Amino acid sequence: MIHVVLGLGSNINREKNIRFAVKQIGDRYGEIEISPIYETAAIGFDGPAFFNLVLGFKTSSSLLDIRDTLRHIETAAGRIRGQQSFNNRHLDIDVVLFGDKNLRPDGLNIPRDEIEKQAYVLKGNYQGKLTNPGVT
Repeated sequence: MIHVVLGLGSNINREKNIRFAVKQIGDRYGEIEISPIYETAAIGFDGPAFFNLVLGFKTSSSLLDIRDTLRHIETAAGRIRGQQSFNNRHLDIDVVLFGDKNLRPDGLNIPRDEIEKQAYVLKGNYQGKLTNPGVT
């Protein structure tokens, strides 16, 4: 089993989309660990603030299978691919860590740059299963 850490963010219907994503991920991968939710300003564009959190789970699924699952969840939440990078998002889910693998030489941004740049990832201490997330 490999430990996977995801970064989730939404600034459109934030609470609904974050709850939806967490439920879908939990339904797919079983027990998950969740950080508090952080409200962060939009970066690189003018837009509503984001809800962000990190989420972890253990799985035997491949990275490709996980990425396919996450894209399906993003699309189901209303995300439209092909828009500008810095844009409002119904839902954005990124693989932040995939075990202890460094996949940058393979052209993937794993571990993600956010580990060193975004406070919500740095402070992503897990709080257990999501029941009623608060906003920090």
